Amino acid sequence: MATVSDNGTVTWISKGAATITATTVDNGFNATCKVEATDIINIPDINFKDCLFEACSDTNNDGKISLQEAKNITEIDCMVLEIGSLEGIQYYTELTYLDCCYNQLTSIDVSANTKLVQLVCYSNHLSVLNVSHNTKMATLLCGNQKTSYGLNFQQLSLTLLNSQLGMWNIMTSPNSPNYASFNTHVELT
Repeated sequence: MATVSDNGTVTWISKGAATITATTVDNGFNATCKVEATDIINIPDINFKDCLFEACSDTNNDGKISLQEAKNITEIDCMVLEIGSLEGIQYYTELTYLDCCYNQLTSIDVSANTKLVQLVCYSNHLSVLNVSHNTKMATLLCGNQKTSYGLNFQQLSLTLLNSQLGMWNIMTSPNSPNYASFNTHVELT
């Protein structure tokens, strides 16, 4: 169900349907809308969605992926599937391993996947890779991109970084246990 604040903000409380009626101050106009809140995850990329179904994300076989179903998945292997977007990956909060190499991805944001230990994303078209909150990440395999870009590893404790092709700007924090492993600006091949 939902609540509506004085300024018109609708807040989801629990899944279900609610009818909201708004009336102008002078009682001259009424508007009614029906709001339905669900715990179903929107996965717009059909190839990514198919991969998630194969990873047993839909445990109750209802043809949908709920937040709870997503939280039960720790590994996703979706390589070579012509995936263009990983939108929805942020709900897989228990994810520790993600392999999405050889796809059509231009950006990856796994910053909400804070338990991620290994990310394999080489051979895409990345111009954005957000790993800003992935402090547990130990392995990042991200080379052979069609573009080059800077990466900020200030919060990471990488033990393996493999960038097969391309120029990378790598910044680490002096507080990182692997600070000595990286230079401020290196070309990895």
